[in-house]
Amino acid sequence: MELCFIGGGHVLKGELDDIFEELTKKIKPNAKVLVVPFATEVSNYDSWMVNLKQAFSTYTNTTLRLLHEDLSKNEMEDLINDSDVLYLIGGRPEKLLQLIEEKELARSIENFPGLLIGYSAGALAFCKDCLLTKDDDYPESLVIKG
Repeated sequence: MELCFIGGGHVLKGELDDIFEELTKKIKPNAKVLVVPFATEVSNYDSWMVNLKQAFSTYTNTTLRLLHEDLSKNEMEDLINDSDVLYLIGGRPEKLLQLIEEKELARSIENFPGLLIGYSAGALAFCKDCLLTKDDDYPESLVIKG
């Protein structure tokens, strides 16, 4: 397993160009990338996929798939096991972690042999403890388990 943490930045504005260039060394042609969107609302899934499809458009025959939260646990595990890369998107880390627990996917993710990419909240999910500091989204600082 390899980990890639992306702290933030907007892919369509070119702010992640260097990172995606570096990822071309790690992601093989014909790779299956599974996007785990649980950190955001279902209504945002399509816009995330549009952005990521553009970001991965230069990769050779890379397939992007979405791990939709309406799937059964077995369907989710099958998609995870059939992927080369897991990409956990940004948003609300507590929402992401809650859905991973509810869907009982922690072990599948922990045992994933491929490349794990965490973007913003997705990166926090891989940490033992996540410190969320007080800001517009969080009225007070808190620590949650990754």
